[in-house]
Amino acid sequence: MPFGPKNACGTYARLMRQVYGPQLDRRGLLRFFDDNLILGCTFMQT
Repeated sequence: MPFGPKNACGTYARLMRQVYGPQLDRRGLLRFFDDNLILGCTFMQT
């Protein structure tokens, strides 16, 4: 991370945008400051 932990949230958000891309715009993946939440209709889908 450039500039150490000062910019960690922004760096993480950019990385998640690159990795998950179009899935972030759907209802199945929610992004927070420092973590992700993947949703499904059943336990087996997640």
